Amino acid sequence: MKKITLNRDKTYKIAVFGLSGIGITLLIVPMLRKLRKEFPNSKITYVVRFKQSKKLLEDCPYCDEILVCSLKELGSIRKILSFISNLRRRKFDISITTFPSNSVLKNIFAYLVAAEIRIAHSYNIKRALSLSFLQNVRVPVDLTAHDIDQNLNLLIPIGITVENAEHTLNIWPKRENELDEFALSFLKDNSLGGEEAIIGMHP
Repeated sequence: MKKITLNRDKTYKIAVFGLSGIGITLLIVPMLRKLRKEFPNSKITYVVRFKQSKKLLEDCPYCDEILVCSLKELGSIRKILSFISNLRRRKFDISITTFPSNSVLKNIFAYLVAAEIRIAHSYNIKRALSLSFLQNVRVPVDLTAHDIDQNLNLLIPIGITVENAEHTLNIWPKRENELDEFALSFLKDNSLGGEEAIIGMHP
């Protein structure tokens, strides 16, 4: 695995791509926490796939901004290229494509953003088909590991020790998003609320 020596006091521009579903997006939080702790002066941009992901993490202290890159919402090739061009103009020093990244689109996306250091996992399958060679720092994927640890492992090449890293998950919705109309109606229709705890399960 390629190792890179960085200055922890320097202000790097770091892009973290969490272009998967909402659940997987939340599993990236421990990595963001560790990244912020180790590089406190750097500017961290978190790019997510869904606006709902952004809503959950809007006030996250571990990143400076959250951008939404939804192919469906951007709609046209022109708008997609404009979004990538906007990221490219920011001149990121480092990009991290989070787990899972065995995808042509994710690897092309990271390549076009053109960070000098592009980190992602390497896989034993679809090596050529996924165009993973477009990433210039590759961490062997460990399919026995939890997604949280998969993402933390992406920090090892830039000198971060991830053993015993905190695995706590958090969300930071803005106050106005905490109970929207749908949620209030659902609670009322099902005689829920008050002092008792409510546990929701999404199998």
